[in-house]
Amino acid sequence: MSYIGKGRHTRNLPSKFFSGDGTAMTVYLDYEAPNPGSVLIFISGVKQDTTNLPSKFFSGDGTAMTVYLDYEAPNPGSVLIFISGVKQDTTAYTLEGGKITFTGAVPLGTNNIEVIQLGLLIDDGEIGDQTVSASKLNTTGTASSGTYLSGSMAWTDLAPLGGVVGENVFFNNETDINSSYSIPASTNAMSAGPINVASGVTITIPSGSNWIIV
Repeated sequence: MSYIGKGRHTRNLPSKFFSGDGTAMTVYLDYEAPNPGSVLIFISGVKQDTTNLPSKFFSGDGTAMTVYLDYEAPNPGSVLIFISGVKQDTTAYTLEGGKITFTGAVPLGTNNIEVIQLGLLIDDGEIGDQTVSASKLNTTGTASSGTYLSGSMAWTDLAPLGGVVGENVFFNNETDINSSYSIPASTNAMSAGPINVASGVTITIPSGSNWIIV
C-alpha cells in the first residue's frame, strides 16, 4: 500500500526548474502554455496564485478516504493534489471520472486537502445523422429546388448536360462507349446516335427494359 508523505513528485506533467536571481526575472518554458491558468508556479515550495484553475478543498478523516470533484477529470495527471501543502504523487490516489480515492490514510485536518484541476473532461457529443441543416454549412449562392451543392460548396443552378440554364433543349452524350454498363431493371435508356461500342464492352439490357438510340 502506498502511503501519502513528503518528497513525492507529480508525474505525467511537464515541469521545469529555474534559479531565482533576486529580480523580476523572465523565464522560458519548453512548451507554449495556452493561458495563465494552465501553469502552476512554486517559489521555494510555495504555490503561487491559481485563481484561474478550478480547485476544491476537503477535510481529511484519517482514512483512505474518497472525495468527489465538481467536474470530471480525464486522467490522474490532470489533477494536482496537496495535503497540508505537500504535493502528492499520482500513485497516492486513483481517479475515476470525478471520484478520487486515496491509497493511504489521509491525516485528520480541516480543509487540509486541496485538489486543483488542470484539465476538465468535456463531452462534445456526437452529431447525429441528418441533424446538420443547409444553413449550418459555409456555402455561397442560394439553395433552392433548382440548385445543387457543388464540390466548391457553392449552390449551382441545374442545367442539362450541354444545355443552358432555363432552356432544356440540348442533351449531349459521348459517341464512344468504352466501359460495360448494365441498364437498371425497370428502366429505359436513351442515347443520341450513332454510338460506337468498343471491343469487349457489354451493354446489359434487362428483361422489360429498352435502350433506344435516336
